[in-house]
Amino acid sequence: MSPPRISLELLHCLVAVHNERSVTRAAERLNLSQSTVSSALAKLRVIYADPLFVSGRGSLEPTSKAQELVEFLAPSLVLIENSVLPRAAFKPSEATALFQIAMVDFVQDRLLPALRRVIELEAPNLRLSVTPLAIDTVEDSLAAQKLDLAIASTKLTLKNVRFSTVFYETFTSIVRQGHPAVKNGHWTVNAFSELNHLQVSPTGSGYVGMVDRALTDLGLKRKVVLYMPSYHLAAKMIGMSDLVALMPMKIAQDMSKTCSIQLVEPPLPLPKLPVIQMWHERSHADPLHRWLRQRLVEIEQQSG
Repeated sequence: MSPPRISLELLHCLVAVHNERSVTRAAERLNLSQSTVSSALAKLRVIYADPLFVSGRGSLEPTSKAQELVEFLAPSLVLIENSVLPRAAFKPSEATALFQIAMVDFVQDRLLPALRRVIELEAPNLRLSVTPLAIDTVEDSLAAQKLDLAIASTKLTLKNVRFSTVFYETFTSIVRQGHPAVKNGHWTVNAFSELNHLQVSPTGSGYVGMVDRALTDLGLKRKVVLYMPSYHLAAKMIGMSDLVALMPMKIAQDMSKTCSIQLVEPPLPLPKLPVIQMWHERSHADPLHRWLRQRLVEIEQQSG
């Protein structure tokens, strides 16, 4: 008997349903109709004599056969596609993909408005899905193509992940209006270190930041009494307490318009923080990825 004929579209459908755990979301990612993806699954079930996916709690769960197939097929499909892509012919105006980016919140504030304007002008059919950055899962999400790009305020050492610097962020201190530790817009490093601090950290307690290292160099140490995951929420908390926090300059300036906070220059020298974009090795040569990564850097250069 001759082996069954399997098209690339069928295999793409299999990988997409595996990654999205949903026929509907897989169809959106592939820019296909839901019925086309359902039909592809039906054919694949016959070919492999396996159900491939079973209903779980609100999602489709792969069988062991489907898991085995995807682990083999996903990197192979990328290699096949990259071998025939006309690199020189890429036009942003013809891009129709859904591009998935995870960012920390202050990067969203700084980059998203300008990025959206660029896309409207140059790639109007490109769709963005922006989510908060989850440090603990970013490597797996990039590997499984659940994320195309991750933008963080720290460089992570991850397997098969490349990175580049998008911009450098300047930080300022914030306290509530009328805070007694601040005299005429100034304070001493000792007064700063003795206050109770709020630390914005996606990973929670245990975070050691640049201010901790700077204080250690001076033989001082701060006391962090509250960890929060969001700069927006942190600014509101600072406005209602005697805590102090460090915050990226732009978001601090924006939040000072709606929260009862004041910006105070830190009483010790702090380095600028590099903001890093990260992507999986398989996406490095992809023309859409290359275009978007470069535009992110250019947006920041133009705004600076």
